[in-house]
Amino acid sequence: MKKLTAAILLIGAPENNADIRYATGFSAPDPIVYLKSGRIAWVAVSMLEYARALRTIKSARVLCSGHLKVKPSLKGRISGHALALCRLARVRRVAVPPGFALGIARELEANGIRVDVIDGVVLPGREVKSAAETGKIEAMQDAAALAMKAAARILSRAGVDRRGRLLHGGRILTSERLRMEIHRVLLGRDCMGFGTIAAGGRASSDPHEIGRGALRAGEPIVVDIFPRGLEHGYFGDLTRTFVKGDMPERVAGMIRAVLAARKAALAAIRPGRRCAAVHAAAVAELERRGYATRRDAGRAPEGFIHGLGHGVGLEIHERPSLSAASKARLRAGQIVTVEPGLYYPDIGGVRIEDTVAVTRTGCRILRPCPLRYKV
Repeated sequence: MKKLTAAILLIGAPENNADIRYATGFSAPDPIVYLKSGRIAWVAVSMLEYARALRTIKSARVLCSGHLKVKPSLKGRISGHALALCRLARVRRVAVPPGFALGIARELEANGIRVDVIDGVVLPGREVKSAAETGKIEAMQDAAALAMKAAARILSRAGVDRRGRLLHGGRILTSERLRMEIHRVLLGRDCMGFGTIAAGGRASSDPHEIGRGALRAGEPIVVDIFPRGLEHGYFGDLTRTFVKGDMPERVAGMIRAVLAARKAALAAIRPGRRCAAVHAAAVAELERRGYATRRDAGRAPEGFIHGLGHGVGLEIHERPSLSAASKARLRAGQIVTVEPGLYYPDIGGVRIEDTVAVTRTGCRILRPCPLRYKV
């Protein structure tokens, strides 16, 4: 892969392509073409989106794909629009991200456009958030905290039947019902939940299991809410773990350990610190308390089985990664999650997550949410 020396070419639906949305400030469900050569950028959109793009996009020259001189054999194809835009801009070499469509790349090369794959980040400016971006993420954290409080209230008020199942409104409280109530709150704040987790018991030992069926007393219930703004597209991310009724000592010990790891990680965050070192601070605290991680082949992993956190922005998981493998250093203005957790298939999982802004001297939790566990 090559370093960025050519014009940047991006193709995709801004709704799902964070780089294009960041570069243009525009969202649409259908693919568009973005080309930047030096300080000049062009965007080709469909006739359907042309008027709105003209009103919205200020950082690039907006063209309608129907007005481009497209090669007859590529009419109606996004590769034809990309080729026409390259020829209009007199660009003969482009740099594309690693996930760029191979078929489009081959068609461009067959028509005289050299295609290089970018080695690294396409738009490095995305990692450090502006004040406006931080405000949007804080608004999502606000919504997530409000929804988390609603979930805690439902769990607190729930009854328990003879089989240990939670009851709410005279009906069994399921993961699906709790998730629906969370989403109801989020919609009221102009955002939506995507993959919201409300997993109880052993299911909570799988970090990305969303949860299904009845929730029960005496078991960990992991609630992970990561709303996305309907208008601006930025995410928030927040996780809490609850136990209804009597808490088993083993679960209580896991919660105490995860809280200690959280405290150690938050204290380790500062500009210039290696992301891997922040992750290591959480690992050391867990191991000091006897919680080692096992990743044996052929069986479910146990312990702290994922990285400490990740960047948050127009994508729920973006750079930097707070993990053992990361080579990056933290920078002021980055927004990252801190989410230590412990997972055991025979018990369940405990995860506590906050989203923080890296400041000049440390970090600041965006929209703190109560650390309440027993409900």
